[in-house]
Amino acid sequence: TKCAEGWLLGYLLVCCSGQCFAVKQSEDLMIEQGQSVLLNCSQSGTTHSYMYWFKQEKTETQLQLVAFLSQYSSNAIEKPFKDRFETPGMKDYKLPLILKKAETFDTGVYFCATQDHTVGQQHRKPDTKCIAGKCKHLGQCRYRDIYMV
Repeated sequence: TKCAEGWLLGYLLVCCSGQCFAVKQSEDLMIEQGQSVLLNCSQSGTTHSYMYWFKQEKTETQLQLVAFLSQYSSNAIEKPFKDRFETPGMKDYKLPLILKKAETFDTGVYFCATQDHTVGQQHRKPDTKCIAGKCKHLGQCRYRDIYMV
């Protein structure tokens, strides 16, 4: 299957075999220490049942899994992020992520991604060692920078 992707008005647009889908995410942010932040992510043109948030630190090429949720599961913030992040869950193919009180170490690029899942497929968490921009096994990926001042 040949696929093409491009950016259009804040969306990552991916087209495969005549079908197009998009992931839309919050714009880049510059915030002050101690502020709370709401990152939004939504998908359109598809109904992938799994959504993820990843973080990439400035000096790293690897992505860290922050949150992993599906239409059918409860909130799953990963252990290193549990105290600082929360999400109301995935609803209507949207997955907001809330950083409760930003610290300088929260500076980074935050990626939102989706993945399709069908009955009978065994699902596992994505490889958290994937390289930025190359989200293997994920249908779509979009990112936004958060800068601390």
